[in-house]
Amino acid sequence: MAAQKAAKIEPERANFRQLIIQNPNYFGNIKLSPFKPVKQLIANTTYEELGCVGFQPQLNLLNAVVYIKQPFGYGGGLCTAGSEEYVRFYVSYDGGMTWTDLGLTAFTAFDVPEPPNQPAFQRLEYAVTLPFKPPRKFCFVNNFAIVRAILSWNVQPPPNDPSFQPVWGNVHDTNIKIDPLPNIILSQALKELSVKTSEQLAQALDLDQEVKTATPKALTLAEVQELYAKQEVPPHRYALASLQQAVEAAPDARLMAANFTGAKSILGAEFDVAAALAAIAQANGDTSFEQLECIGFNENSFTMEGVLRIKRPNGYNGGPCTAGSQEYVTFWADLDNNASFSHCLGTASVNVHDTANLPQGGLEYAVELPTTLLLYRQPCSKGPVLIRIRAILSWQVAPPCGNPNYVPVWGTTFCRLPTSAPARRRSSTRFPSAATAARPGRRSPIPSPFRASSFPLAVCPLLCPMSTRRSIPAA
Repeated sequence: MAAQKAAKIEPERANFRQLIIQNPNYFGNIKLSPFKPVKQLIANTTYEELGCVGFQPQLNLLNAVVYIKQPFGYGGGLCTAGSEEYVRFYVSYDGGMTWTDLGLTAFTAFDVPEPPNQPAFQRLEYAVTLPFKPPRKFCFVNNFAIVRAILSWNVQPPPNDPSFQPVWGNVHDTNIKIDPLPNIILSQALKELSVKTSEQLAQALDLDQEVKTATPKALTLAEVQELYAKQEVPPHRYALASLQQAVEAAPDARLMAANFTGAKSILGAEFDVAAALAAIAQANGDTSFEQLECIGFNENSFTMEGVLRIKRPNGYNGGPCTAGSQEYVTFWADLDNNASFSHCLGTASVNVHDTANLPQGGLEYAVELPTTLLLYRQPCSKGPVLIRIRAILSWQVAPPCGNPNYVPVWGTTFCRLPTSAPARRRSSTRFPSAATAARPGRRSPIPSPFRASSFPLAVCPLLCPMSTRRSIPAA
């Protein structure tokens, strides 16, 4: 079986290092190289592919999810050195005119054969992160950036070359939004507001002092209703949290009072409450505002990562000068391998807002959840530990840990299914064994009308090499 698999690896993959040592431009991917190409092979994603890139602005973390698409072709099994998957990040603040190299991160990939009784290989999904502190601005100023990630197998993408095309791997661009300033220098604030400082003002005030910006205000339901009066944002969207609280919290004493005038006296806004509650009761995971795009397992930090897309400019309960709203992602592990997903790993979230001039394609945000999956490592000789993971995205209402079959009103359960069922996706993560590191994959179990994210994940072995646990700073 192993020989059959090895025979399927093309010589350009199996002998990649030897070929590029003889001729760095053997595959024609280096535009200005003095070496002549022998065979054209650029951005091949047969074995690995960058699926998503997102930003967690509250944690200042860039996140990328990499798909491992084959059970072989990575240099050897779990007890070998495997091979490196490198991801270099760039950022542009001027629409792609200029780029800044942010640095490199990597993880180790291994050959992992299909588990017994599984008809086809389930792709694995790994996550990598890189700390990133972009310059912030006032909350009333749009602050977008384009992030580029370059995935390259077995050879690092060269520094300060954002146009580099890998042989094995691909390039992925995404739009991110940067959170407003929490503090600002007084002179900077006056300059931003076009206020000229006189000599008397400079003598009277310490213009270099740091001033705390105002705490973002959570809009009342009435304010949100007024904000969306001319927008296509339905009441069961903007009033979701208020209605949920009214239904689940202790009943308001005014409900049974003889002079009770209706729901407006409790909620603070007047709309068709019955219709909104009916729409919530028929929840089916609406993805018109946000969607969970990828989930992956970070073998360097043993965290679960997720990337979600914000699709609309409005509907997130206020702009960046307000408290906005929360996107929650809850993760479950199928530790009993019976599709019950009874072990809740926890919930991660990211704060989002309405966005004027939303970039085409929307914005991609990331979430990160620390886990205890490190405890499931085993020696590499025993093979990978496969644990299916499910993730559910829900806007404004956190998916309850006790319900892995929860159907969100607004959000998704991320599933990657086989190609025969393209409408649904499932994700799988696996934990390698003792001389390797953990990585993610995917798999989805629930035949439901909404998307649920579940995937096998591999836990890092007991003797994970420290060399696989690192980020490489920008050159």
